Amino acid sequence: MDENTQEEKKPVKYGNVRDAARIYLLPNFFTAGNMCCGFFSLCKCIEANHTPNIAAANELYMMAVYLIFGACIFDLFDGRMARMFKKESMFGAEFDSIADTVSFGVAPAFLVYFLIFDPARSNSFDWVNSFIASTGAIIGFVYLLCAGIRLAKFNVLTNPLIPGNEKKSPASDFMGIPSPVAAAITASFVLLLTHLNSDENAVEATSTLKTWLPIILLPTMLLVSILMVTNIPYPTFKHIDWNSKAKAQAFIFIILFIIVAAKFHIFAIPAALLIYVFYGLIRALKMKIKKAKAGNVPVNDVEETF
Repeated sequence: MDENTQEEKKPVKYGNVRDAARIYLLPNFFTAGNMCCGFFSLCKCIEANHTPNIAAANELYMMAVYLIFGACIFDLFDGRMARMFKKESMFGAEFDSIADTVSFGVAPAFLVYFLIFDPARSNSFDWVNSFIASTGAIIGFVYLLCAGIRLAKFNVLTNPLIPGNEKKSPASDFMGIPSPVAAAITASFVLLLTHLNSDENAVEATSTLKTWLPIILLPTMLLVSILMVTNIPYPTFKHIDWNSKAKAQAFIFIILFIIVAAKFHIFAIPAALLIYVFYGLIRALKMKIKKAKAGNVPVNDVEETF
């Protein structure tokens, strides 16, 4: 078989610009749902910021959080639908990135700035209030910047028109945590904080937690911002579909986990997301140590992929 025959058999991803810009209804419907949730989450944040009643404002912030979770669900299915029905297009990929920037970049940044870093928030630590109020906008922008860089990086590394990308098989790992996970971590902490603030029967220990949780969120948000643009591998779970199989013990554990998470979702969601984050960090550290012991790479070597 000569080179010309081999070149003829190479699959052409898109025949022309019209093919690349084709709008497939089902996957892009989910992407539009993602963007819609992000937009209305922003609206609820702004409404809450102008609501003098604390209880009413908390309700609006809770709605903003659940809208971000809704955007995560829509984002989970748009790519799966496109792959399942073989309706992938460059338009869909770009549209998805724009929607993700709104829902997982701008919306969480607004949510944190208006609620967690509210300059009007009062507690006994005045210097902490001053520090948080002055750095809130900066932290929000750093998070948004990292989300934007991650999405742009992902588009470049998966663009089928770049030589070599067409040969890549679907990755089993993300490089860095995906932006929906980063947004869900931020939103879940806001959900937890808002729940504690609305608890009229909170004990003294809970009151202390309410005071320190915004302070804990500051390094947490910086951590997820950095992790979005690192090369630390995180599992994608893209191999899990309706045909996936599981052992009896694993199946029972999954069902029990779903029941417990549904019952105590305010605590279960941030716990599960933090487990995911630190699982990736620990696994990456173990892999690096293993390679160093095998003599492949030094411990301080970092692979550059972008």
